[in-house]
Amino acid sequence: MPNNKQQYLKECFHYNPKNGNLYWKERPREHFLYKKAWEKWNHKYSGEQAFPQKDLHGWYSGWFDHRWVSAHHLIWTLLTGEESEKVWHLDGDRANNKPNNLTSTNPHPAKPDEYLVVYNCTSKNWNVQKNVHSAYKSGVKTTTIIAEFPERQAAVNYKKNRETFSHDRSC
Repeated sequence: MPNNKQQYLKECFHYNPKNGNLYWKERPREHFLYKKAWEKWNHKYSGEQAFPQKDLHGWYSGWFDHRWVSAHHLIWTLLTGEESEKVWHLDGDRANNKPNNLTSTNPHPAKPDEYLVVYNCTSKNWNVQKNVHSAYKSGVKTTTIIAEFPERQAAVNYKKNRETFSHDRSC
């Protein structure tokens, strides 16, 4: 049985799973304080794609109910009825909001005592990261994990002596 938030979103949006886009529905009168605002809003937005522009981070997002929201969070709630703080794109493409690409489970779970040596292809920098999530935060396509170590000092030593090792920097 859908929760209130999911039901409210179903009144506002139509979701097309083939292209992963949200579209505005004609919204009910009770969503608006004034009749004129309701008529004006529905005339302007009904049937249009919701959040057609990407933000600076590459997500489709925009204003909804006086809050800045990301489309993939709304889609996740529409599909599952669950509100999740984190919604992940499995393929790393933040614009791909198709249902088989979204999950609320981290696809790169952090191990508590894992340190990684990573190479960022964009900035051409080597870093030691605490866990997989922080390594992928800058984007799956721009970060390559070079090596994993159970303790930080081993990762730092590896980073310092990186020239003596051969690395597969797939970027």
